[in-house]
Amino acid sequence: MSSNLAAFFKSLATPDPSSATLVSLDNLALAAAILYPYVLLAPLSLFVLRLCTPVRVALADSLCVYGYALAPVVVAVAVCAVPVRLVQLSAMAVGCGLSVVAVMVNVWRTQEADSKGVAYLAKIVSGALHGVLGAALTFLFFLR
Repeated sequence: MSSNLAAFFKSLATPDPSSATLVSLDNLALAAAILYPYVLLAPLSLFVLRLCTPVRVALADSLCVYGYALAPVVVAVAVCAVPVRLVQLSAMAVGCGLSVVAVMVNVWRTQEADSKGVAYLAKIVSGALHGVLGAALTFLFFLR
């Protein structure tokens, strides 16, 4: 939505009405198609991995971790309404970076001594997937 809002603000500053960009719902549909499956499937895959290890953590805990970890991205996206490319890229980098740290710190908090290797692997994979999500969102909505 913020890329639409930035396009709208940019069109307000454009004196020529023929060069003004129209706000489209395609971006909103694309964001929903990326975010909703990710927020459901990433915790679900961790939950399945946890079933195969001695660590037992509820699925609701994983869903909450991923949901709350996206809070910095929401703030960054609000800042991205400013139609300045450097501000948008900086906000997304900081927001996605904080989000990756939140996921890596909070995934699999209850670690047992015999499953630390699997726990660290889960943290690294979760952080990498979250970083790819942030990079994909930045590319799709602010660079293309």
